[in-house]
Order: sequence, then C-alpha cells, then structure tokens
Amino acid sequence: MYNSHNIHQSITGNDLIIYEAIISFLTKLWLGNRIEEIYDLATTQFAFLLPMEDSDAGFVNNFLQPLLLKTPWLSTCDPKSKLIFINDLQAYLYSLQDPQHVDNINLQKEGRYLICNIQNMATRGRVTVELGAVQMVYDKDLVAASNKSILTLGSNPLLEPKSLCPTVRHTLSFVPSLNDMKNLAKFLFLKIFAESSDEKIGNDSYSDYCSDNKYYDKVLFEELLRLLRISINSNVVLDFYHRIKMNLKQSIIYKKLSKEQHEKLSSITYEEIFRNLNCSSNYFEMTKVMIDYLESNFNDETINGALVRVDREYWNYYCGRPNYWIYEELLEYYFLKAKIDVIKQMHDLEHIRISHTPQIVFDYSLKNGCIYKIFRMFEMSSKLQQPIIKHHLTSRLTENVTEHQGNREKNTIIDNIQAYAFYAEADITVNQVIRLSLNQVIETSATNGDMEKSTLPVCEDTYQLDDMFEAICTNIWNVAELDSESCQDVSNCNTKQLDYYTNFKTQLKTLINNTLMDRSQEIFDLDEEISFLWKDIHFKKGKNITHRVVMDIGILPYLKELANALSSSLKSKAMFGNYKTACIVITGELLHLWLTRYNSKYSEYMWTNLLAELSSQFYVRQIRAQLVLTKEIVISDHNQGYPPLKRQKYQQISSKGYFLNIRRLHGPSIEIYHCQEDKCSKMSATKIRNHDHWKIPLSTSNQLDGQCPIHIEEEFFIHLKKSDLHSYQDDDTMKWILYSVGMFHFADILHDSAHVLTSY
Repeated sequence: MYNSHNIHQSITGNDLIIYEAIISFLTKLWLGNRIEEIYDLATTQFAFLLPMEDSDAGFVNNFLQPLLLKTPWLSTCDPKSKLIFINDLQAYLYSLQDPQHVDNINLQKEGRYLICNIQNMATRGRVTVELGAVQMVYDKDLVAASNKSILTLGSNPLLEPKSLCPTVRHTLSFVPSLNDMKNLAKFLFLKIFAESSDEKIGNDSYSDYCSDNKYYDKVLFEELLRLLRISINSNVVLDFYHRIKMNLKQSIIYKKLSKEQHEKLSSITYEEIFRNLNCSSNYFEMTKVMIDYLESNFNDETINGALVRVDREYWNYYCGRPNYWIYEELLEYYFLKAKIDVIKQMHDLEHIRISHTPQIVFDYSLKNGCIYKIFRMFEMSSKLQQPIIKHHLTSRLTENVTEHQGNREKNTIIDNIQAYAFYAEADITVNQVIRLSLNQVIETSATNGDMEKSTLPVCEDTYQLDDMFEAICTNIWNVAELDSESCQDVSNCNTKQLDYYTNFKTQLKTLINNTLMDRSQEIFDLDEEISFLWKDIHFKKGKNITHRVVMDIGILPYLKELANALSSSLKSKAMFGNYKTACIVITGELLHLWLTRYNSKYSEYMWTNLLAELSSQFYVRQIRAQLVLTKEIVISDHNQGYPPLKRQKYQQISSKGYFLNIRRLHGPSIEIYHCQEDKCSKMSATKIRNHDHWKIPLSTSNQLDGQCPIHIEEEFFIHLKKSDLHSYQDDDTMKWILYSVGMFHFADILHDSAHVLTSY
C-alpha cells in the first residue's frame, strides 16, 4: 500500500482487498474494550510505531490517518494530537534522551550524528549494516504545541532526527568455515588444556577438538565457547590486546576446571580469539563503504558523534544438520567480529570526520522511546494549560498574604518573573549551610477575572561550606613563611609540628573573631599590624599579619568558595542545572551577621567582594539568571524569621485520579469493606513497614459543568476481628483504634491526610 501511494495509484482490485484487511486487522487490535473500564478513552494518547521506510508524512496524512478513521482508533471528534505516528529511528533517539535510560546520551541541538544500525540475521550468515546521517532538531509536535516559544520548550527540549541524506545498506556475508572452528577450538585446547604447544588431539581435525576426548567432554567445550562469546564486550574492543573479562565463578564450567586452567582462561585476549576467524575481506569492504558514504554526503562538515545500534534476528537455518551447534556458534562469533570491526572502523575515521568516540547502544527500547515522547507531550500540555484548581489551601493563603505585605521587595520579585519560569533562593545559615530551593512561577485566574501569580516548589538541596574562621586561618597559614620548627603544608606535619599549627590556629581564630566582631573599632589603615602573640610569624616580603592580609589572603578565598557554590548550583545537573533559572535570590542569617555584627570595614569588604565574585562566576559560567543580593532583603528577612520566597496557593498534582489510603496505626486487626450501591466489597490489605494499608481508587466522574467535583464521598465499613479483641480488652483501659486516612493521586503524592480515633 505504501508503494501504491507513492506512485499515486488509486485503490482498486487486490489493493482494495488488502485495504479492507488492514481495517479489519486494526479493528481486532482495538484496546478500548479492555481499558475503558480503567481509563478515560477521551483523554488517552495513542501512538503508532512505524518502520522508518514507511513513515513518509504524505503517506501518514493522506492514507494512514483516513484509514484509521474507519476503525475505533480514531474519530473525527478527536484532536489532531490524539494519535501520533513515530518511526523506529525517532523512537530509538527519543529513548536515548530519557534520563532514566541506562545509556542516556546528551544529544546536541543542531548536532549531526552518524547512525549505524548493525543487524544480525543470525544463522543465515549475513550481517546488514545501515548507515544514515541525521541532524537533531526541536521535536515538531512540541514546537507546534508551544507556539514556537523556546522558553516553553525548557532547558532540556526533546529533539527529533532530521535526515540529511539517504540511508545506505550493505550486507556482509559469512560462510561458516570448519577450518575456522578447528583453529578456534585448537587454540582453546592449547591455551587451557595442553601441556605443550606441539600437542594435538587425534587426527587434528575440527571434530577431534569439538567432541569428547581425554581432555574434556563435548558439553564442557560447548559451554566454554558460549562463556567466551557472551563475555566479549564491544566497549573495550578498541584495545584488541585487552583481556576478556569473564564471570567464571557464576559459570557452569567453574568447578570442572582447575585453578591453573582458570588463570589460563582469564588471560585470553580479544586478539587471540579473533585472529582465528578469517573474514578480513569483509573488513576492507566495509571500510570502503563507510569512506564513500562520508565523502559523498559530507565535504567539510564535522559529525558530532556516531551512534551504533545493534539488532538481532534468530533463524534456526542449520538446525537438523550434524553438529549444527558448531555452525551457529561460528556465526555468532562472525557477528561479534563484524560488529567489532565496524565499530573499530568508525573509531579509525574519528580523526577525519567524527569529533567524538562512537557510542554503542545495546539496551534500548522502541516502546520506551514512544512512551518518553508521549510523556514530554503531557508535560508540555501541563505547562500550557491553566492549572485545574482542586482545593484552596486557605490557611496557607492567609499566611502568605501576611508574609508578602511584610517583605514587599521579595513580593515584587515574583511579580516580575515571567509565568512558568523558574527561580532559585539561597538561604545561608550561620552554620555555613546553604539551603537551596527551586520554584516555578505559575499564573491562574483570580475570582475577579484577573490573572494572579503563585509558585510551585520544584526541588530543594543543601551545600555545606567550610567553617569561615577555619578557612581564614588555613589560608593565612598556607602563605606564611614559618621558622624551622613548623611546616608550611599541614598534610606533611609531624606530631610536634601539628601541635604548633593547632596553637597558631587557635590564637589566630580568637584574634580574627575579636577583630571582626568589634564594631566600635575604627580601622583607618588596612596595613596596620594586628597585635599577635606569635612574634616569630612573618610573611613573604617581610609582611606581618595586617587587616589587609586577613582580608585578601584569609577572607577572599572563602568568599570565592561561597560564590562558586552558589553559581555552580545553577549549572550542575545534580542540582538545578536541568532548569533555566530566571533569577536567584540570596539571603540568610550569615549575611545579616556580616551587616549588623561585624566591624564596618570588614562588613563592607565582604559584601562588596561577594557581589564581585558572584558577578565574575556568573560571567565565566555564562549564567543569565538575575542576581538578587540586597541589604534590604537580608535585613527584612531577619526581622520575619527568614520566610522562604514562595507564594504557594496550590499544591501540584499530575492526575485527576485519586486514591484513598487507610493505614492502621494502633488497635486490633480490622477488615475494611468498600460500600458501592447495593454491595460491599472486601478490600485487600498490604503490609508496609509493619502497618496494614488499604488503597482504594476513588471515582471523580461526578463533575459538574465540566468543573472538578467539590467533594468526593465514599462509604466504608470497618469490621473488627473477634479473635483479636480479647487481648486488647484485657490490656487496654481505653478501647480505641487509631488509623490515618490520606488522599493520594496515582503517583502517590500526598494531597491531604488526617488521623482518626475510633472507640469500640
């Protein structure tokens, strides 16, 4: 049908029969009858996975979609994005972008990639190698949904492949050679079992080495070949003299071999195995294909990377032949050799065209690629649609209003941030801990019809700094020129020298603390020597401990560390690096201490240099977030107990489906029955941390005028087991059961909960 469509033939004759058969087939596959009791089909996303060669947009739009309208999969009332079509190359590259994928790869936007698909038609003696080149661009479905807004796409947009040139396919053929098997088997015999290099078995034929003999039996040899084959790792084959790492202890043959044979087996290298397989002609043939492909399609362009994808097909082509397992093992080894040769060739071409080492991906799932694409579509939909308000947090609203009135500067920050952008707050405590939080600004309709902004929490993190006074003393010590009784490097000190350092640091900490905390002292000359008990301490160029030394040598490196910790939090993927942060607000009790308790000269120095270091770090790291560090906010925060910069009016949930969770905390065992109309159903309990839990799905279908239900009402019976009542009645003066009731959505995010005390 795809071929007929491409040459614009009308559907007639045999094609009409095929057309009707396709409709009948897709109708039989319809899932609705099986899932409509669990899911709302009106809001269910469907995806069709197509072969790349049959995924032309014209074919999909002009043939496949109209055909699906004649099946239950699609109706004229459905939105355009109800059913999406994904080809296998797209699904493959989507799956690699999934953060949860074991081979998650950071594909570059507009990056060019060489895609190599190695397909093993096992036991048929053929390996097909497909070469294609793609450029990664923004996914067209998400671009359309975002109204072409880069901000809405986020800092980690989904990318899809755009084909740069036609795919070329080349087939490598292998004829199993019994001579190769003999060479491989004889090598293993000489390496592991033989006592001398000129020893041989029987008539020195392949059957002598592959069957029962006085050194080993046939089963042991089969398992040995298999263990070697499955242990070959394509990620280390660039060094052919690398030993093959085998999990011997978990293998069947472990107890059948001696310790000496274990050591010999473990010393086998890749080169020793593959030199016994004669398929060099394929190697040179494939090299020519690759070079021709690159030279034909790329002149001066650099390819950002190469992705190697491995597929397998199994056919029992040799089944029934005598010793057919030998042919199948040989073909498996040929496939491994061909795969490794292709990867080596791509690596050898690296200096010519490819800027990164080829990445081999074995564990991937086209299904998971489709799921990840759909997940990103749902994520985009959640960003664009106004939040559905389930429940107003009244008490929290009141608290937030009070907080905002008391700190107008921070309130203005939220109003100035664009809706659906992210902002961070850093609270630096006197214990040298940076409490970091990331939030998102959302926009909803107020009761008067205006739009109002509020915030949703995203994630939190903490960072422990070194103690400030410890850091200052260590910095000063490290640049001091001390006498022979001491040492300049603390890590190389002996016990006597360490005592010397400890005493020095203790006195210096006291001195610096007294100097910093003395607001009455007026410092006019930064080069004035500070009175210090240790008169034998001197610095390079004859300098002594002065205010300038404390500032430039002691305090400034500490401020650089603080600025580095704050700026790196916005770039590190382990913290907030996956989000495009619009603004960071820095506050905290430590900063308030600097402003209000420290000597004014030191206070101004620390504040000014922290701002300068932060600005420098933002420039170097190319952070485009607005930096908010003001004395007014720090002082105002202190007066209010350092409230977080939030305006959280709603709690985020990701589904309209809810679960009620009941947990027994105290009292006799109970049974719970869910009452629905004229019947009661016993609910099964699960044990979680020694507590009985009952999780019951709640229906939210009773919506009014398209709005969400005001309340959900369900009825339950609690039945107490008589067998457990007696022990509690004997022991407890008060007869009671304590159980908690919690409302959850399907991802188990707490929505609301309460504890209930029931007497009996």
